Amino acid sequence: MPMGYTLTDICFSYENRAIFSGISLEMENGCFHGVLGPNGSGKTTLLDLITGHLKPQNGNILLDGRPLDDLNVGEL
Repeated sequence: MPMGYTLTDICFSYENRAIFSGISLEMENGCFHGVLGPNGSGKTTLLDLITGHLKPQNGNILLDGRPLDDLNVGEL
C-alpha cells in the first residue's frame, strides 16, 4: 500500500466547466511536491480536493490508503 496521497480517476467541475477529468497521481510522504500551471488551471482546486475542502464528482482520494471521508480533520 503506497504511503501518501493517491488520487485515482478524479473528475471535478464547477457548474458546466470541467476542471479535472480522469486525473490520477500519487504523492509519497516525505517528498516535496510542486503544483505549477497558469492562472485558472486548477491548482487551488487540486489542493482543495486533497485537503477535503471539496469532494470530487468521480474518483477516489486516499491518504495512506484510507479514503479522505474516513479521516478526521486532525488526521489530514
